[in-house]
Amino acid sequence: MIKVSQNAKLPLSICKGSIQKRLEIAKSLNADFFSKLSKEFTTKDISMETYMNKLDEVTLHKTNFCISDTKGFNFKGATVPCVNPAKPDEIDSFTIYLPTNKYDNRISLYNADIFMHESFHYLFELVNPKHTKRNGTIFDKGLTKIENNFYRNNIYDKKEFNADKLKNNILPEFLKDFTYSDKIDILQNMRYRLKEEYHAFKEGEKYLEKIQDEHENLICEKITSESADEYNFQPKIKIIEEFLKKALADARQNLKNMFMLKS
Repeated sequence: MIKVSQNAKLPLSICKGSIQKRLEIAKSLNADFFSKLSKEFTTKDISMETYMNKLDEVTLHKTNFCISDTKGFNFKGATVPCVNPAKPDEIDSFTIYLPTNKYDNRISLYNADIFMHESFHYLFELVNPKHTKRNGTIFDKGLTKIENNFYRNNIYDKKEFNADKLKNNILPEFLKDFTYSDKIDILQNMRYRLKEEYHAFKEGEKYLEKIQDEHENLICEKITSESADEYNFQPKIKIIEEFLKKALADARQNLKNMFMLKS
């Protein structure tokens, strides 16, 4: 069973509390990070090292992560939990992928929506290690690829949203052959991912606007970011939660039936 090491989460003294409280802690840490990072933009870009140093300050040098650029990948940014090669049952760090300039690998002010989106993901995971562990459970079961492919193609997308199709065809067809346990893990993981993604987009939108206001002298024309609303996160979360509720009820009923057969 995969564990989350102390290097991949913040101490309980910092991040204890309800789900809402942990969300507010992640947002507060992200605000602190933005405040520190924004001061470094004396030109239109900063080094990857500067980004790392300021993020490390916010987490009080208690966690492990590295930065990589997105060249050669088909995504704008990503935050990925990493297993320790020497301890394959332990997540002990994260890799944060960010877009950088073509020639000098520096991070542009105009990508604030992406780099603040990813910093939120990182900080949110640090204060919610159960989310990281759930990812580890999916990986441990060998379900990462199939779950991620489905999630990317049918859940985390901007295709025209059809709630009835998702509810009555796409999700039932995908879930029909999984065990009760796997079905619950997959649905919980997708719910966690969608909720986290919604807030990450909101953070990105907010800070792209803010950094352009703070550095008006460095920009030629204001730009806007991709919106969370384009992905229909909230109705998708509601549907996932309905399926999860049913999966949990079915699993409980199955256990009850097995117990009755044995007694």
